[in-house]
Amino acid sequence: MAKARTSALLVLVFASACGDASPPGNVHRWTSNAANLEPPNGGYGWDAPITTENFGKAATRKFGRAEAALAGHTLRQIVTDASVRVRADGKACTACHTWANSETQASFCARVDAFLALPTSTDEETDPLSAKPTVLKDLLSAWAAAGCP
Repeated sequence: MAKARTSALLVLVFASACGDASPPGNVHRWTSNAANLEPPNGGYGWDAPITTENFGKAATRKFGRAEAALAGHTLRQIVTDASVRVRADGKACTACHTWANSETQASFCARVDAFLALPTSTDEETDPLSAKPTVLKDLLSAWAAAGCP
């Protein structure tokens, strides 16, 4: 019995290293800003790039050690392309989420609610590994609210 508990604990610890086993709910408060954002219809989307015209100033901001800003990238690129690194820690989404490189528009749309339920980053070193940047939560919340175009 003790061996089973130890094994379960090890699985939980190692699975959470990239944030896939985070506790439910936000560690930091996040309230959807989607209502205040331009709807992505005719703007950004799975195959349409994010620009300052369709996402505002946040599109050009680089976060922490991120190599790129959101502007100029599509959601498909941000989610599935290992060379696109918009996270403050400088990692690509696929660095921790190996499933991401095979996502489709529909399959990723189905994951948005789970993404939004993860902890929200404060862009500080003390964030949980599973914490997601507010700007990405806003981006995906507005995308999902518009039907994931």
